[in-house]
Amino acid sequence: MAIRRTTPAAPAVYLGGPAGPQGDTGATGPSGPAGPQGATGPTGPQTWQTPPVAWAALTAYAATAPASTVTYGGESYVCSTSHTSTATFDATKWTKLATKGSDGSSATAFAAPQGRLTLTPGVPVLTAAVNAATSVLYTPAQGNLIPLWNGSSDVMTAFAEVSQALSDTAKSPAAAAAGNVYDLFAWNDAGTVRVTRGPAWAAGATAGSNTARGAGAGSTALSRVNGLLRNAVAIANGPAAGFGTWVGTIVTDPSGATVSFNPGSAAANGGAAWVGLWNAFDRKPVALNVQDTNASHSYASATLRAYANSTTWRATVVRGLDVDGVIASLISQAANGSGVSYLGIGLDSTAANAPGAMLGLEANANATTLARYAGLPGVGLHFLQALEATDAANSTSTFVNNRAQLDVLTTF
Repeated sequence: MAIRRTTPAAPAVYLGGPAGPQGDTGATGPSGPAGPQGATGPTGPQTWQTPPVAWAALTAYAATAPASTVTYGGESYVCSTSHTSTATFDATKWTKLATKGSDGSSATAFAAPQGRLTLTPGVPVLTAAVNAATSVLYTPAQGNLIPLWNGSSDVMTAFAEVSQALSDTAKSPAAAAAGNVYDLFAWNDAGTVRVTRGPAWAAGATAGSNTARGAGAGSTALSRVNGLLRNAVAIANGPAAGFGTWVGTIVTDPSGATVSFNPGSAAANGGAAWVGLWNAFDRKPVALNVQDTNASHSYASATLRAYANSTTWRATVVRGLDVDGVIASLISQAANGSGVSYLGIGLDSTAANAPGAMLGLEANANATTLARYAGLPGVGLHFLQALEATDAANSTSTFVNNRAQLDVLTTF
């Protein structure tokens, strides 16, 4: 049998083709175990000493509780490294707590005017009567400084007593006239502190009266700037608009261009009280008292009238602002055999009780009667008048004048 030798076939060889696209990223594996904890940092101060004290040389300071706190150069620090200080401050041993603020030297700082209007030289607070003064004075009281506007800020300016003649026309719009209300303004006249009268309250483009300031050109209108009231309108011969600091208000006497202060007196038919000036700052209380030296009088009418039929049974005041309350009381002994006696207090009236005033009454017996008033009378010129009445025309009351008095508590 013939044998055939067979040669095995060679293995197949495959040549590589181009690389395929990259497959998607697989999911993130689980986190490994946490590493070891780092070393603990240094402990800061736990508590501080308060309040801080001024830093000093050659002094032991502690960073441990309670840590030392100091002030240096307008700033405050807490000690971060315990040490004894040398001759110089070592900022590396301190942690700053508070940084110094910006310099406030450019800020406007001023206080209220420190003077008062008065009628007697060197006497800022009047207590005794002064009748028919021809000048009003602005005199130091709490001090001798007043804030005056210089066009950009208020400057605290020193002043000596300033006199304002009521006849002045050089530094005021005109001479004062009888029976008018005026405001007074302090200002810097080229280095001289002056006090000038504004126009009468009745003047202005919109006319005013003795109980309301006028408005517009030629008036004494006020405006508030930086908390201070000033002249809103330029004053002839006086300060430009806004340059006058308002210091108060006056009223001239009905009989002439003068100003008076009279706390009242005992006189026949009543010694009238009159307060003709009012301060915008540093006002003081004043007690006014009106009494009568006459023995008695009779009245038989239910119509309210002036007590003892006298217009001097009153207290008159001027007020620059309606900000301080006024309290008044009228007391009198009266007898009415068959009816009732009445007392009242009129506000700017001799025929009507003031709003809110308590009307006093006494029935039949010879007894004391009391009327009271408390309120804000308004701005400008006002008076509180003692009043009386009975219950009927045929009921006659006898009022005991020299046991009567009108008391008024106000400020000026």
